Amino acid sequence: MSGAIHPRGPTQAELNRRTYPRRRTTFPATYTGEANTQKPAFGLDISGGGLCLLTQEPLPPSLMKHLTLLAVVGDKKVRFDCTGCWGVPVMVRGQKHFRYGMRMKTIADHDWNHVMDHSLDGEGGPGLTMGSILTAHQRDSILPLDKQQRISEALAHKERLVHTGDGRLPLVEYTFTGYAMQRGVPYYKLSVRSKVAASDHSVREFKTGLLVAIEGEAIKVLD
Repeated sequence: MSGAIHPRGPTQAELNRRTYPRRRTTFPATYTGEANTQKPAFGLDISGGGLCLLTQEPLPPSLMKHLTLLAVVGDKKVRFDCTGCWGVPVMVRGQKHFRYGMRMKTIADHDWNHVMDHSLDGEGGPGLTMGSILTAHQRDSILPLDKQQRISEALAHKERLVHTGDGRLPLVEYTFTGYAMQRGVPYYKLSVRSKVAASDHSVREFKTGLLVAIEGEAIKVLD
């Protein structure tokens, strides 16, 4: 057996800490083995950050470091490069197979968007539902305070919010509208509702689309 196998799978704590929802689904895949050979495999679940892969042969250390995978997710073929995080031998219909946790390294923007559309209702991740208003806990878990401050400043710059500048966060409402990847950077798609009081005592309300980097600092105002 290859030394690449580490006899363990993901714990429940690791499932809960996942950045992206992961959908349990079986799908066919092939990976590029040594000497450029094509090897069959099956995906057991998938998310925007990785997947669980079932193979007939153990992956050698070189493929644990870099594996090119072609998978049929839903009705679409997606290709990406990944790296192994853990592996464990398993019995399938009386025959030894190998189950691996793989983390995505590179993937085309449109392929990642398809994977996220496919896995949006999966388990784990921040538990976001398309079109739902973020609770205070959800907001603070995906938007650190410095990002919330920068969003407030961006809205104030567009005169869609009064930003006091004293460190207090103004009252706004965030709605989750999906995920998107642009130039290899994954984002949360959000809509933020803000209000500004006019001099005639009327209130003007605004809805602004945002892209907020999931694992970085970038914030993009869309309209």
